[in-house]
Amino acid sequence: DSIDVRPVLLGAPDAASPRKTFIAHVGGAKTPVTIRHGDWKYIEPGRGAYGKAAAPKAAKPDAAQPDAAKGQLYNLTTDPAEEKNLFDAQPERVQELIAKLRAERGE
Repeated sequence: DSIDVRPVLLGAPDAASPRKTFIAHVGGAKTPVTIRHGDWKYIEPGRGAYGKAAAPKAAKPDAAQPDAAKGQLYNLTTDPAEEKNLFDAQPERVQELIAKLRAERGE
């Protein structure tokens, strides 16, 4: 489905996104799925880490990218650069976003 978001992109006064939730999946079956809802962004566990919170690459990806194994949660209002993973600090928010993803998948 397509929604015209030009007013938001062009900075029209009082323009607002027509959606409160956005889900993105780029790549193959083992790549992470991301959901953005309001100020929050959750990235499912998957192959590789994401954002500045991801550890540098090393010989053993699992040890070098611990956030990729557990998932990632960011408050984009207070942390737009995605530097502080709040996954462990906000378990209720993580479960809320996981439930939204499952509902979209029909699980």
